[in-house]
Amino acid sequence: MAALVSLADLAPGVIVHVQGRPARIIGSVRLSEDGDAWSEHLLEGAGLGAQWLSVEIDDGPW
Repeated sequence: MAALVSLADLAPGVIVHVQGRPARIIGSVRLSEDGDAWSEHLLEGAGLGAQWLSVEIDDGPW
């Protein structure tokens, strides 16, 4: 069984599942602007072609 990875630890080589299908992260970019920080991950696979996944970790209240 594969190890679970937190959203903050996503990086190239990690496999995620999109709509129940595996997709590999083939590239990542970390960005910040005006005090906000997020990551963009380029996915390949899952039958969707190349797709970007955006991840923002927000420690604030809902």
